[in-house]
Amino acid sequence: MVKTGILGLKLGLAMIFGPLLAPGAVVANGINFADYAEVPAKGLLRRRHPELADGRIVLFLNRLNFKKGLDVLIPAFAEAAKEADDLRLVLAGPDDGMESRARAWVRECGIEDKTVFTGMLTGRQIQQAYRDAEMFALPSYSENFGIAVVEAMAMGVPVLISDKVNIWREVADAGAGLVSAPDVDAFSRLIRRAAAPDFDLAGMGGAGRELARTRFDWSEIGGALEALYRSVSEERAEAA
Repeated sequence: MVKTGILGLKLGLAMIFGPLLAPGAVVANGINFADYAEVPAKGLLRRRHPELADGRIVLFLNRLNFKKGLDVLIPAFAEAAKEADDLRLVLAGPDDGMESRARAWVRECGIEDKTVFTGMLTGRQIQQAYRDAEMFALPSYSENFGIAVVEAMAMGVPVLISDKVNIWREVADAGAGLVSAPDVDAFSRLIRRAAAPDFDLAGMGGAGRELARTRFDWSEIGGALEALYRSVSEERAEAA
């Protein structure tokens, strides 16, 4: 039995060995890295939203849902923008019950002139948004995997995520992003750190792209899954 879940595909052997003896294994979800080989030209998101001008974009690209941590991101961004006036917050994604509240938080934080709601993006528009972003932000309260995080890394965008995104350890170990609790003060520090003039965003983005290629490409994941099935098959044959 193969079950999709936390961090990807879990192989359960309860039906073979009984529930008390069933081992588990984890194989990550993934992307087709080849889809990110040719990236779009810069500036296409800004062309559609000229109010962004040449500001540095902090990109949220996901459903506008409470669990994604919008109540953390918006005030955290507002605090960081006090020190870096050229930062702009882009909230891209379909409304999943939180857009009106998110707009209210933006007004309450006084950052209406620094925030753009794009609505749902599709196809090449998604890569265009990543291409123009200075950094990607996702302070989720709960995230089984975080495919948008991997997509951002594949595009070479440094990621700022919470430690509730279940690939945060891989991200941190690879130097592909910054991690904190889903807390306003902690996440604001991440944004300020990434926005500092001496911070190596390009290096972090490069590390993220390499992580996406070597750890989360389907060609790599397929091989891991094949090896897992082979191991299970061999163990079953030995037990017969």
